Amino acid sequence: MSFQYRLIHRHITCNYWLYKCKIKDDPKCSFCEEDDTLEHFFIDCDIMKTFWQSLLRWWKRVAKYHPSGIISPLDNKSLLLGITENSKTYQTINFIVLIAKKIHTCICFFFR
Repeated sequence: MSFQYRLIHRHITCNYWLYKCKIKDDPKCSFCEEDDTLEHFFIDCDIMKTFWQSLLRWWKRVAKYHPSGIISPLDNKSLLLGITENSKTYQTINFIVLIAKKIHTCICFFFR
């Protein structure tokens, strides 16, 4: 869970942060020319938008058949920071989202 801790406390590097520290010459995303903030890197980048849309479609299908019938929708904040409700359902989706963010981070750093 140290990855999520680092994300919440903004200790994950992105081009915008590296630019502010004068390590990179450009704050732009390597894939889409927007400023590469954490929010952009994990949520708004065109590469991730397609993935999150697929995950959200799947989540809506799962939520529809949940026995309690009460599952909150996933939004950008919950995708980035996680869902704070403590139940097995939300622990599972938080784990899925966490793994997705880690995979995305590895892929993006490989292609930069």
